[in-house]
Amino acid sequence: MRAISAAALVLLSLFPVDASAQDGRPPAEIGGGYGGFLVMNRGGDYTVGSTRPAVDVRLTVPFTPRFSFEALTTISSRTSATALHVTNGIYMFQVKQRLQSASGERFHAFLSYGGAGYYAHLHQDPVTTTLPSGMTSSSTEYSYNQTDAPFFAVFGGGVQRELTHRAAVRVEAQLLTLAWSPFAVRLSAGVSIPFESYRVQ
Repeated sequence: MRAISAAALVLLSLFPVDASAQDGRPPAEIGGGYGGFLVMNRGGDYTVGSTRPAVDVRLTVPFTPRFSFEALTTISSRTSATALHVTNGIYMFQVKQRLQSASGERFHAFLSYGGAGYYAHLHQDPVTTTLPSGMTSSSTEYSYNQTDAPFFAVFGGGVQRELTHRAAVRVEAQLLTLAWSPFAVRLSAGVSIPFESYRVQ
């Protein structure tokens, strides 16, 4: 999560948002979405955010009219009956490539490719349980954090449609692979908000 924030600050300092009006680049965007994963191959902890629905947050910074760098994280949260709170998901660094043959004034299709890593935060509240025998069993409070390197390869694509000068909708699908083995499919739909009007270009 800290890596995503640091990358966002560095990217915004390298590619000022007001430069797109001068060279034809689309404006930088911040986005949010909702979706989930269809996990095809479970491997220990690597369930890439589990199959539960997940919220995603994204930063898109164009560096040419067709190519943008994106930093994205998904967030899935749940609490078990034993008061175990789990927040997990993936973080991604990827390139978004607009397809010129499938682009119009307010619509474009794109490819996306890059790498993804897994993260998890677990927190167990202290819990006292009464057993059928009448005795009690207690669990102590503890927290656990896990962050793995971005060794998942990500390939996918989607479409984006401007609704107004200040908002667009985006739908995408991506395949996550571990080495040569397909691991999961990520599906997401959400909105994009530009730092400046889309029509300034």
